[in-house]
Formats: sequence, C-alpha cells, structure tokens
Amino acid sequence: MANIIFIIVMSIISISILIQDSNQQSNNCDRKAVDHCMLEMTIIGDPKQRFPIDLDTMNERCRQMKRLEKCVRNFAQNCLQSDSRNTVFKLIFSISLTNKGYCTRKRKPAYISIGNCANPLMIELSKIINTFTRSLHGVRYYPEKNLRIPLLCCNYFLFKRSILNVIDENCLQTHDEVEHLIDGYGNDLVNFICNDYTEDSDKCGTIIDQTPKWNKPLNYTSFIIPIAEIVNNL
Repeated sequence: MANIIFIIVMSIISISILIQDSNQQSNNCDRKAVDHCMLEMTIIGDPKQRFPIDLDTMNERCRQMKRLEKCVRNFAQNCLQSDSRNTVFKLIFSISLTNKGYCTRKRKPAYISIGNCANPLMIELSKIINTFTRSLHGVRYYPEKNLRIPLLCCNYFLFKRSILNVIDENCLQTHDEVEHLIDGYGNDLVNFICNDYTEDSDKCGTIIDQTPKWNKPLNYTSFIIPIAEIVNNL
C-alpha cells in the first residue's frame, strides 16, 4: 500500500513539474513581451518610447540595459532555431555594446542630446521603423532567395537614410550622434552580410522596388528578429 501511495505522489509531482516547465516555456516564448523588450532596447520604433532627457532618466535607462538584454536572449535561447538564435545574439551584442557605451559619464550627454532632438519626432520616426520592419517581413518570403540579403541590406540603408533625413530637417546638430547610434546597432552585421551592396553603391537602385509589400499583421514590431529570420532562411 505504501508503495502505491509513493508512486501516486511521485506521479503527481512529475505532472506538476511538467506543467510548470510548460508554463515557463510558454512565458519565455511570449512574442509580445519580447517585442516590447526589443523596442525598449532600441527606443525608436515605438511612438510611446522616449529617450532620456536628463541624468536621472539616463541613469534609469542604463539600469534597464541588463534586464532588456536578458529578456531577448532568453527568448532567442528558448524559442528560436540555432541559426536565427546566433544572429539575434550578434545583433543584441552590438545593440547592447552601443547602449552601454552611452552609459559612461563622458557619453551620457550625447545620448541625452539625441532625446532632446528625437522625442518630439517619435511618431514620424516610428513610422519609418514600421515601414522597414514591414519590408523585412515581405523580404523573408521573396521567391528569389539570392536577393533576400541584398533586399534586406538595401532596405536597411533606406531606413537609415530616412531617419537621418528627419533628424537633419529638425535638428541637424544631432546628425552625427544619431548616425553613430544606428551604425552601432547594425554595422557589424551589415558589413558581414551585404558584400557589394554597400551604402555608397548604386546597386540598390536596381532592386529596391522589388521589395514585396506586406499587408498582414506584423509578427514583430521590432526589426531584430525579422532580420535574423531573413539571414537564416535562405
């Protein structure tokens, strides 16, 4: 009788552990939650996000970095295939390194200057990010696989140019800092995958119009995972 009770108790414990693990996995793979983390990491992309405007909000921003990085890394580790996971890790490394660089005493004022310029423009800047992310969703399923990376690169350059155009029209003095921020987020990967399709090349002009329209709901509002899905879906 004691053996039967022991078996029943152990079975209940095992089932409880399985349910707990399943719930944990489900929580880790919450797309909406990780999308919010990614938007917080880059700020531009969500019209509700704001850059720091003083040292207090800057210090709070810096304290959030580790939490946001962990949020995205956990999702990539638990929910993405290995190739996409590795690409996300590379992007997160570049984004985190750039963000942390602004958390030094010397660089904090530069990041605050971006906020003073960009915060009133967040709706307009977020529309540019949305257009870029929509393009990435379409490019992922482009039938000519050999053009997916070039289309990704060309749309990245278009996105960067569009952001800087808005900045130049409103606060030209912040141009270099915003360009430094964007390059810090994306240049490592772009330099690795884009080859002849560079920012200064005229090759994008021959293919950019082939970017597919994406009219379905977005899987992600942030551009991080859509980029990884293109790079590793060839």
